[in-house]
Amino acid sequence: MLLFTTVKAKLFKLILEGSNIDLYWKRSFVAILYGMFMGRNSRVTKLIVESDCLEVVKLLDDKKLDGNQFLELLTEIWSVKGQFQLCHLVHIPR
Repeated sequence: MLLFTTVKAKLFKLILEGSNIDLYWKRSFVAILYGMFMGRNSRVTKLIVESDCLEVVKLLDDKKLDGNQFLELLTEIWSVKGQFQLCHLVHIPR
């Protein structure tokens, strides 16, 4: 339970930091990261992450870091993604 509480605290900190960041996109990043943490903590080795935010899925696939305002969230997601044997990010339209 302690690990889960630590993850939640880190995610809430990421949500609250920064004032210029588009809150909708930031929430999408954090939701993806939260799901990935849950999968990792459940010892899942293969994961498909679905999001209805096409822009976020494109940013995660693009891997361009030049001046990106979401740099901290992107690098955290890529780091966690690398801990899975297989992890795909997929856009699901509403």
